[in-house]
Amino acid sequence: LLQRVDERHENWLSSIITSSIGGLGFSETTYSHRVAKLLLLAASHGNVVIVGRGARFILPRRQGLSVRIVASLDFRIEQVMLDRGINEKEARRYIVEIDHDRNAYIRDHFHQDATDPHLYDLVLNVGDISIDGAAEMIVESVHHFIQKSV
Repeated sequence: LLQRVDERHENWLSSIITSSIGGLGFSETTYSHRVAKLLLLAASHGNVVIVGRGARFILPRRQGLSVRIVASLDFRIEQVMLDRGINEKEARRYIVEIDHDRNAYIRDHFHQDATDPHLYDLVLNVGDISIDGAAEMIVESVHHFIQKSV
């Protein structure tokens, strides 16, 4: 449900939220507040993985493990070309646009730099390690986080 919320201010999710509250539309600020409520509700049930959406800046700092996944532009272009079946130029344009939108969302709504590694508990470069290796590191970090929290 929350996929791509942080990348586009006006999208299908705003239509769903609008129709569920019976309104014809609402401000971007109201939209962001409603997304925050959804994230808090999901997190309150525990055992959830929230990807993006500014969750790092919405949820209490010690309520979960905050992970940032990075990779070189070349690696990302290659992955987008494979995933989307597009050429290099289109993949580069897609990545630049997505990065801009994500960073702008975090900057505009939370007054933070999403690329600052100090904001995260764990930063992994999946260009240097395998995706499976990164997943194992995240799972191990979650186990450590849970043990430390008890």
